[in-house]
Order: sequence, then C-alpha cells, then structure tokens
Amino acid sequence: MMTIDHMDELFDEVSHSGYYPEIVADGLRDALAGEAVAAYVLHHEPTFDHDEIRRHMTVLALTPARPIRVHNDEHPGDGLLPKPYTSTTPEAVPIAH
Repeated sequence: MMTIDHMDELFDEVSHSGYYPEIVADGLRDALAGEAVAAYVLHHEPTFDHDEIRRHMTVLALTPARPIRVHNDEHPGDGLLPKPYTSTTPEAVPIAH
C-alpha cells in the first residue's frame, strides 16, 4: 500500500499559523525523522490568563510506522528567563504490525 506524503502541506500550515513557525517546524522535523506524513491535524489554541494571552500548538501526525504528537507552549518571562520563551514536547508510539 502506497502512502501519500502530506509533509509539505503540514509544514505550509505550520508556517501560515504564525505561531513560532521555525520552532514548531524544527520540533516536527526531529520527531518525524524523515518519515512520510500520511495524515495530520494542527491545533493552535490561544488561552487567556488574566491580562495575558498564552498560545499553544499541538500537531498530530500519522506516519506509516507511528502516530506523533508535538506540543509547543509559550511561557511568559520569569526570574530566570526575563523574555517569553517556548518549550516543545514530542511523543511517538510505534504501531505494532
């Protein structure tokens, strides 16, 4: 069975989201490790926290070998890092045949 690769479409949507596209794309590239993207869902979620807006993005990608979830969070500056920063958390689970 041939898998159609939707990787270019996925990275285009990440770019168009405007939410740290380079950081999200880097996390995805690392998690995908060159595998084809059979299907994907991208969810960008702004969250209101008092008088701040915090943004999150979750990308679910299905490859022929595993489902992948990459979640990115935006954090306000704190005592250690005075400027806002992001964190990226990838997860993947092999599909048993």
